[in-house]
Formats: sequence, C-alpha cells, structure tokens
Amino acid sequence: MELMVQNNSKVKFAERLHHALDSLGWKSRGRPKQLQNHYGNIGVHLSEKTFHKWLNGQSFPDWDNLIHLVRLTKRSINYLIYGLDDIEATGTPSHHMAHNERFHLSKEDLKSAFIEAVEQAAVFNLISLRESTSPQQMYHAFVRELGVRQTNEEKVKIPS
Repeated sequence: MELMVQNNSKVKFAERLHHALDSLGWKSRGRPKQLQNHYGNIGVHLSEKTFHKWLNGQSFPDWDNLIHLVRLTKRSINYLIYGLDDIEATGTPSHHMAHNERFHLSKEDLKSAFIEAVEQAAVFNLISLRESTSPQQMYHAFVRELGVRQTNEEKVKIPS
C-alpha cells in the first residue's frame, strides 16, 4: 500500500520544522538541545537524538509530540506534514460550525479528506492497516456505516 506521506516527506517535514523554528527566532545551531529543553519544560522527556532525527529528516514525531510542535511553532499539522496551511488544505479558512448545522462536502472532498486522515493516522501509528485493507476500502465502509448519502447538487450529506 502506498501512503500519501512518502519517504522524502521526512526530509520535507524537517525543512518545514526548521522554517517554523526560524520564524520563532530560534538559532540554527543546537536546535536538538533547544527542543529537548523546551519539551523538558512542559514535562516531556525525550533524548536529544530524537530531536536530531526529526530535524534531519530521519523520523517523524509521534502524534503527541507532533501536537507539542504545533503548539510551539503555531503552525498547523497540515503545514508541518504536508506543507499546506489551513486555507490551502481546505480552500477556505478554518471555522467552527454551530452544533445543529449540517456539514456538506462534495463526494470527492469527503473521500479525499477521509483517506488523508487514515493515511496520516497510519503514519503516526494511531491505527494499523493490514496489507489487505486500503484507505479506500475503509472509506467505502465508513460511508455505508454512517449512511452518508449524495444529494442532487453532487454534495454528500453527513447525518448529525
């Protein structure tokens, strides 16, 4: 199975992390130690080598540590992982819907968002995918299970 996050994505992630740290005014030299100190200050104790691997494109942080990077850098997960800001990723600025508001997406947008979320969850070991299960198969099961239906305007209606 081929995930959206490719091998060179670790290098791209590292580049974006450096850029985000640059924008915070962090010195280039000694960043693994700076990150280790920052994480230690919030009660997370990781080795300097771990941060070195993130900054050199050798590994991704796990989900919890990624969230700490988002908070530190004030950049979105979409930016750090895919190089997209929220507006680029969705085409519209982020906003919260009222509780009773129905959510409408095009069929392709829903499928794309679902598959991207599954792939991202697999990369960060939040879920494991068997060789016989693809994100597309999971999407079709998701649509069936939730009773998502298509409306006349080529939009899907997600029941509330």
